[in-house]
Amino acid sequence: MKLFHYFPVILFCPSLAIAANWVFIAQSVGGTSYFVDTQSMQKSGNSVTYWEKVNYSDRDKYGDLSSKVQYTANCARREKIMRYSIFYDDTNNAGNITTSGPAINPQWNPVPPESVSEGVMKFVCR
Repeated sequence: MKLFHYFPVILFCPSLAIAANWVFIAQSVGGTSYFVDTQSMQKSGNSVTYWEKVNYSDRDKYGDLSSKVQYTANCARREKIMRYSIFYDDTNNAGNITTSGPAINPQWNPVPPESVSEGVMKFVCR
């Protein structure tokens, strides 16, 4: 009679998702909070590509409470362009994804002085 021993096999696989490091940047007058993921920042010349998380003070017209958007900022020209966005029905990018996808007709937009966007740009361009 053969005895078979079953040993549990545990596979250690590195996660495909890189852990985010969200750093608080600013809160708008209306209470919306803005964060940047320092783990995702990629600099190339005068440009920086990064992810920005936004926790809305109230649900937007689509019922979302937060978003995660990938931007590229041109630090020299003080402008940014949206690359990809994901919207969630709960804060801190939790809950269900309501919409996601690449930006449609992305365009470079100037970053207004004394705005939350300027604060984010100063942070990622430092």
